[in-house]
Amino acid sequence: MILSDLVPYLRYYVDRHCPAQAWQVGPRTIPDHELVLITAGQGQIVVDGKSGLVQAGRLLYFQPGLQHTLKSDPNRPLVFHALHFSYTRVSYSHGQWTIGQDDTPLPVPTIQDCVRSQHLDRLFCAIGRHWSESPVGNSLACRGLFLQLLHQVIAGSSGRPAGSQHAVAAILATRDTIDVQFASRLSVRELAGQAGLSVDYFTRLFRQVTSMTPQDYICHVRIAKARELLLDPAAKVREVALRVGYPDEFYFSRLFKKQVGISPQAFQNLSDRT
Repeated sequence: MILSDLVPYLRYYVDRHCPAQAWQVGPRTIPDHELVLITAGQGQIVVDGKSGLVQAGRLLYFQPGLQHTLKSDPNRPLVFHALHFSYTRVSYSHGQWTIGQDDTPLPVPTIQDCVRSQHLDRLFCAIGRHWSESPVGNSLACRGLFLQLLHQVIAGSSGRPAGSQHAVAAILATRDTIDVQFASRLSVRELAGQAGLSVDYFTRLFRQVTSMTPQDYICHVRIAKARELLLDPAAKVREVALRVGYPDEFYFSRLFKKQVGISPQAFQNLSDRT
């Protein structure tokens, strides 16, 4: 497969907020390709009879014909972006265009801790905004953004964090701790100590593994949880801020708007209308 020759066609985009009850899709196979970015919550994926954990920051890739099931945890409902797409191969050489069907799967694993998950989240969100707009011009914009996303996904899949197996395992354990204890007061020094690493090495390796600094990842998880809580129209912004670890409502609102693009109140109002 020559990746530079790929011309994608986006079939549809989904921004899924699973309910606080049993929810699953599958077992099924699909005729196209699908990328799924988990932004919040927790669940389980089953592929060819083998199961694995899915949670915020993990990327799933389903190729045509692959049997799979995705389940959401009712206590921590999944929130994710999903894109269904197909592609063909177009090349140009010596004044001649060549168009050929390419059924080769992408060089991407079925499940991975994606590189630069925060950046991918922004690209998915941008695609979603264009997808919901007038048809005039949005197809071209979505395709351009998707090519950026695809480049990041494939580049991230081929990368390997530089660190010992033990150190990388310690970073992954720290990430799992943050996923559960995000509302606690978490300092980088304490997290590094728990991992048995120096602060500098811990910070550098954490960024290689997750594409974010420890503080940025904590913020990312907190805001993702806040988005879940704000789906309740009765939730108060001040109470949500406290529940995700921010005693200062105004500081929380600034961070939320920086990550999501709108204020917590505007996000809640928008979710209530949909």
